[in-house]
Amino acid sequence: MKKSLLAATIASLCLPSFASSAADTTSDDVMVVTANRFEQAQADVITPITVITRDDIEIEQAKSLTDILRNVPGIQIGKSGGRGQATSVFMRGFNSTDTLILLNGLKLNSASAGGYDLSTIPAAIIERIDVIRGPRAAMYGSDAIAGVINIITVPDNDDTTHQFFGGIGGDNYSQVGWRSSGQLNKNTFGYLSLNHEHTDGYAVKVGRPNNERLGYEVKSLTGGLAHQFSDTVSGNLQLVYNDGYSEFDNSGVNTTDLESYQYAGNLKYQANVISSTLTLGHNKDNTYNYPIRPARYITLRDNASWVNSLSVNKNLQLNSGIDWTKESVKGSSNSYVKDSRINKGLFISSQSEINNFKLDSSVRFDDNSSYGDKVTWNLAMAYQLLPSMSFFASHGTGFKAPTFNDLYGSFGGNPDLKPQNSQSTQFGLKGNIDNFNWQLVGYRSIIDDMIIWYNPVEDTGLWVVNNTDANIKGAEFIVGLDTDSFSHSFNLNYTDAQDDMGHQLARRAKWNANWSSTYFYNDKWDSTLQLNYIGPRYSDPSNHVALPSIVLANIAVNYNVTSAWQISARIDNLFNREYQTVDTYRGQERIGFLNTKYTF
Repeated sequence: MKKSLLAATIASLCLPSFASSAADTTSDDVMVVTANRFEQAQADVITPITVITRDDIEIEQAKSLTDILRNVPGIQIGKSGGRGQATSVFMRGFNSTDTLILLNGLKLNSASAGGYDLSTIPAAIIERIDVIRGPRAAMYGSDAIAGVINIITVPDNDDTTHQFFGGIGGDNYSQVGWRSSGQLNKNTFGYLSLNHEHTDGYAVKVGRPNNERLGYEVKSLTGGLAHQFSDTVSGNLQLVYNDGYSEFDNSGVNTTDLESYQYAGNLKYQANVISSTLTLGHNKDNTYNYPIRPARYITLRDNASWVNSLSVNKNLQLNSGIDWTKESVKGSSNSYVKDSRINKGLFISSQSEINNFKLDSSVRFDDNSSYGDKVTWNLAMAYQLLPSMSFFASHGTGFKAPTFNDLYGSFGGNPDLKPQNSQSTQFGLKGNIDNFNWQLVGYRSIIDDMIIWYNPVEDTGLWVVNNTDANIKGAEFIVGLDTDSFSHSFNLNYTDAQDDMGHQLARRAKWNANWSSTYFYNDKWDSTLQLNYIGPRYSDPSNHVALPSIVLANIAVNYNVTSAWQISARIDNLFNREYQTVDTYRGQERIGFLNTKYTF
């Protein structure tokens, strides 16, 4: 099977994107789907997107998804300790629950909690990550207010590869895994990945004894098949399964048993100017907390979508789609007034090019059994000022539906909550000259009825959820430079996010910056140095608890012993800084890892 056919087969489910991780660079030969839910050249995508590839992950020897995302422009991370601990991802100042999290193109956001704990997905099973900054509710519906993070576990080529990998590290860390992919016959491609990771962890809670280590373990399996039935019809099946545990501190050591899986399949018809894709999927999250205040949460989601595209001519593309989703919470320790809801969505969009102008437009209608009807829209344009520089601007609306916990949770739920609504505008310039690329973006978001949990009575542990209005404004400056021996990337981000009482939204710094430099030598070895800066911020919504700024350094080295065998090392928090991204929770002290992989 040709690589172009394989790419078309898996694209409908995996939704790849358009830029390099170093910066949002331009590459005309990269095809993308995530931004507008149909395949298009990355040069035709207007919204800012960053892509992290498997090669990027291996060069920096990242161990977790949050290790990867903290270097992405516009993203800040809040983490209650080390590996496997609760993690929040704040994109452009929005709540962590306002970013749509996809796994192979299907929604992961919890129906009960709203967001998704990205610490539960190991970096070892990830082939690619797409990050879209800016509202995409007009394409995806609820949750895509701040943007979209799409985690892809399917290989993006049909090369036959087998790989063993493993490693050890501080805090009694260990990892072992296997990855295989390739042609099963001339029309069928298959892949399988197995991974096991374990760590004893460390004492994450301030004031707890040093021997109170909070450990983490995960066992993962991913696999799938892609088949070309004919010149016009293709399809695939895929499975992702994770099982493990995470220890946490809640008035003593507690454990959460974690089990999640997703299976999905699609059929795609592609002939000349018409493309039609039908996708079906199911995912389940099962968590059990014990022994203090035992609680079980089971979230189920069934998805169906039908997306169609018509290329009217080389300058005009028309698209439409239907989505159906059922979310339910079963076997929960909470007694919800309602435990299921169904959402039906319909969208249409167009992409056109007139001389030096590119125009994108989309509108979507959602009908939800819990919160009623919503209409969202997005309009974007780009203008080629010079051969090496373009201007772009967009405006879009979004909404976020209250979760089951927001509405009916036993610890402060509010059945009178309204869905939150947003208006977001962004504009910018981007350019590319030889191996140097840059981008400057400004944005403004106004959120009505933002859903925020407050602790109005300090030291009581009483939390309540309410609607409030919020105003966010910010800017991103991104540069990248590649030479024969070096690859540099830098991003500087300003975010001013306030609620209607003038409080800075919790755990979001006004300033943060990331710098990464990789040195390549003689195809034999490479070394990467990363610096991360997070400015002062508040840990609580009422702005009573201030957190100081942070500067962290990480270093990674890869050495190719032979063409098949590589050994690698990574040190996190190189200078052993003490820091907190969440009040009373220690950040990871200096820790080292030694890894190896053998490919054949």
